[in-house]
Amino acid sequence: MGHRTTDGENMPSGEITIRKIIDAASRIDGETSAQGAHALSLAAGKAARGLFDVEASLHDASQTESGKSELLENAPDPGLLFVLTAADGARGLLSLDGLLVNALVEVMTGAADNSVFKEQRVPTRTDVALCRDFCTHLLDFFPAEMAVAGVADFPTFRLHQHETQAAKLTYALDDLRYCCIGGQVRLQNGIRGGGLVLALPYSAWNARPRTGRAGSDAWSGRLAENVLGARLVLRANLATMSVSLADAFALKVGDELPVAARALSEIDLIIDGGAPLLRGRLGQMNGRKAISVATGSAAKPAFANAAQTATRLPASDNGATAAALPPEADQVADTPPESHGEPAPMPD
Repeated sequence: MGHRTTDGENMPSGEITIRKIIDAASRIDGETSAQGAHALSLAAGKAARGLFDVEASLHDASQTESGKSELLENAPDPGLLFVLTAADGARGLLSLDGLLVNALVEVMTGAADNSVFKEQRVPTRTDVALCRDFCTHLLDFFPAEMAVAGVADFPTFRLHQHETQAAKLTYALDDLRYCCIGGQVRLQNGIRGGGLVLALPYSAWNARPRTGRAGSDAWSGRLAENVLGARLVLRANLATMSVSLADAFALKVGDELPVAARALSEIDLIIDGGAPLLRGRLGQMNGRKAISVATGSAAKPAFANAAQTATRLPASDNGATAAALPPEADQVADTPPESHGEPAPMPD
């Protein structure tokens, strides 16, 4: 279910997400800023899945305190710097190093997995436009993940302006102390990625800890959302048949495997592990093969008798001929005609 990770536990990514949420919620009585790395990682994952349909997480996370001068002095160069603003006028800074800019541009433009640009460069206007959506979604998800971690009413920050030279932001930020959370964002299980730092004034972290039933409801809702958002692979099983090991080894190009006509109207949709979830029939929609769901669940494995109707396959190559199809196998029986957008029957 979902992509496999390259971490030591080698768990499905959905399970890792749930474990991170549980871990964050279990430490709600700690320092508020200590929840930020977990929330930032989860927010990055949601932003990447929503925009690019890929996995993302924050690794090697660190939390530091910095003044404005130190913050700008340590900004990535080259890199992309977004000044952030909140409704109360507070300002912060979101920094992406050159490698993360490259990674986001490559993912957005559909670059191949083996096409990873490792050389850092000054971001262009096109780069800024392609990275903006990811940063916007990241900031949108972050307060909700902080709420799950135990911090209610965390302010939402928005992108205000961008710059590639930190020196030009001297007057764009307030002369305050900032809590900086950063790390390496890994996209596509580490195929590409780069550094990211979120720096917000300490006033932003002084939100109320979660208490009472409302916090419990929020936790339950977020847990359910992440569980239901996990990937589920469905496989369409056209037919299942049983042959001897000798017959299986004797199969070669040109041999024919008999499939009963009713198979086209009794296709099981199977989840990982082999359990049938839905049943449908094969047809066409908009010129492409499609499956129309006929029942909410498969009562029993389809084609249980298919092996009994099949003729014997050749046992060897010494003059044996290919098995012939049973009479009903070359016909489509009881397949309704095309109507109201449902899949039409397959052509003979």
